[in-house]
Amino acid sequence: MNDIIIHQVTEIDWNTLKTIRLESLKESPLAFLATYEYVKTHDELQWRELASAKSFVQFFLAIKDNQTIGIIGGMQNAILQFHLVAMLVNPQFRGCGISDCLIEAIKNFATFKKYQ
Repeated sequence: MNDIIIHQVTEIDWNTLKTIRLESLKESPLAFLATYEYVKTHDELQWRELASAKSFVQFFLAIKDNQTIGIIGGMQNAILQFHLVAMLVNPQFRGCGISDCLIEAIKNFATFKKYQ
């Protein structure tokens, strides 16, 4: 697992977020509330906002050899509870502990932000 980088998404990552989010929706359409047909209509500005710190959703990416292989997203509700809202690991990398790393990253983020 030393060669896996967990990266907190920022606005400059908008295109990477777009790519993996659309791939996720195609690969596992029943795992998400959003649909591929809806999300593919987002323009660059919407993707930049979703990737930015201004967004109500925070995403983390798992990266191996410059390839994005996983994503996790979480958000807070009105009473500062933090919820996992999206997660996917590339099928080739499932069972390797990637999801554990992503969950740990978002859990640490929520703890740091003092969410419940």
